[in-house]
Amino acid sequence: MFQIHVKSEIDKIIRDVKLSQKANLAGVTFDVIEKKQVYVRIHRDLMRFAFLNILKNAIEAVKSGGKSGSIKITIGLKEGDTSVVSISFFDNGIGLREGISPKVLVELGTSFNKDNDNLERSNHGVGLFVTDYIIKLHGGIFSITSADGGTEVVVLLPRDETKREKRDRKDRIEGGADDSDDEYDDPILRQQIG
Repeated sequence: MFQIHVKSEIDKIIRDVKLSQKANLAGVTFDVIEKKQVYVRIHRDLMRFAFLNILKNAIEAVKSGGKSGSIKITIGLKEGDTSVVSISFFDNGIGLREGISPKVLVELGTSFNKDNDNLERSNHGVGLFVTDYIIKLHGGIFSITSADGGTEVVVLLPRDETKREKRDRKDRIEGGADDSDDEYDDPILRQQIG
């Protein structure tokens, strides 16, 4: 398990996708927004597979619409919980077929978009099941929501503190986080010295 800077890892994956799928990416733009610099502790190869699969599904959804489209990735902390990293992948593709639960897609390993009229198990889309499994292995949550105008996949993972944050927390716990230079900061000693 490695501590990784989430945005740097996403940027590397996007670069690799662009290099490997040049012809397939015509008209697809990527926008990565880092609201807060965050780190997670992950098995890099497994999580790379999960993120790559999410991106490939988003590209397919955008391309299935027959138009140019965008994939927006937003990285930050979960609202109201600074111990959880939120990574949102939003595409403005064709979305999910009406009446199909995202949970069914994950469980059955079916296609991500409206173009799949057949809900049979197949190799196409089985990556969602594996992606969900990988994210759960890392103590995370994987969710999909879709509406007219696109699909959003949200990955929530436990946040890993930086070395500085760990040191600061340790100092606070041990009482070593004293911002004053006064060696007599103890109130009882202050009274006695007076």
